[in-house]
Amino acid sequence: MASIFTRKRSPYYWIKTRDVLGNWRNSSTGIRIDEPGGRRRALAKAHTESAAEPDLRAGRTGQALSAWVPQFLKNRYEARQPKAYQRYTDAWAALAIFLDEKRIATASQVTRHLAKQYPYWRVEKHQGLKKVKWNTALFEIKLLGLVMQEALERNQITGNPCFKLGFKREATKETHAITVEHQALIERKLKELNAPEWMHVSWAIAIRQGCRIGATSVPMERIDLKSKPPVITFFSKGKFNTAPLHPELLPMMRRFKKEKRAVTCTLPKCPGRVWQNWLWRKLKLTQYSFHCTRRTVVTRLSADNWQQPMVKDYVGHASTTVNDVYRRLKPRDLVSLSASLTGAKPEIKGAP
Repeated sequence: MASIFTRKRSPYYWIKTRDVLGNWRNSSTGIRIDEPGGRRRALAKAHTESAAEPDLRAGRTGQALSAWVPQFLKNRYEARQPKAYQRYTDAWAALAIFLDEKRIATASQVTRHLAKQYPYWRVEKHQGLKKVKWNTALFEIKLLGLVMQEALERNQITGNPCFKLGFKREATKETHAITVEHQALIERKLKELNAPEWMHVSWAIAIRQGCRIGATSVPMERIDLKSKPPVITFFSKGKFNTAPLHPELLPMMRRFKKEKRAVTCTLPKCPGRVWQNWLWRKLKLTQYSFHCTRRTVVTRLSADNWQQPMVKDYVGHASTTVNDVYRRLKPRDLVSLSASLTGAKPEIKGAP
């Protein structure tokens, strides 16, 4: 039962209430002790809180979200998708702060109205949380929807309050293919500014193989130098992709094998962000991110008339449709197409 009390050096009445987990919480009523009729109003507020307590405890389940969600995420993602697991864990930490602030403990207390509040709350600055952009907030609310779906399957709720909330993502900044001149500049600055080795290695692999940054940390056992041709196997987004090893990477890989390394390089936390800060702040190349290396490889191979199914397999895209999104050809790359209009056949290459 809720009750009121006073605190030393506080001019307000305080109220003690019990949450759905049986834990006591203290909060200020905002009613001053010296205010006429203040005690009566504080007691009335305590009575209202007491009346709400049985309703909270009488939810469909007394199991708090905090009691099962972390383990649910661990079981589902840690082994198969460790990077996704880290992202979801960070997202849940932000969601947990929001739910705690709203005094939400169980899935049955999450409403559609509450879910719609979250993105607007998340893009503002809060103690203990770094301010994020709209699309990141939508990613996190998507996780809440996943959690609510699991609660639905556990018979904790009768419907998913996060189903089709109607939010739209903001248009993201378009990535560009890296020019040859800027590639040379980046590689020169890597040496001049004494960048850490993992940056040298990740760049060398990505700009030649077109893989994602997380995939540049390759276990050496997945690099077969005895194969003809030598091959490298990447693991990204839950699947493996084997591609021919670029000849310019052979000396580096031979050295790594001789050194008996376990992986090509050990990436820090959020390597893409580290690279972005480096490109933007030190080189002033704000039009690029590390992921532009992937677009660069696809665009350069397409400009040289390699067939799209072959390019797709080289970089590990799921389909040629995804491959098409990554292509950014310039007019000079398409000049050979005019040959078709004069009856001549342009050269088409079959494999990289």
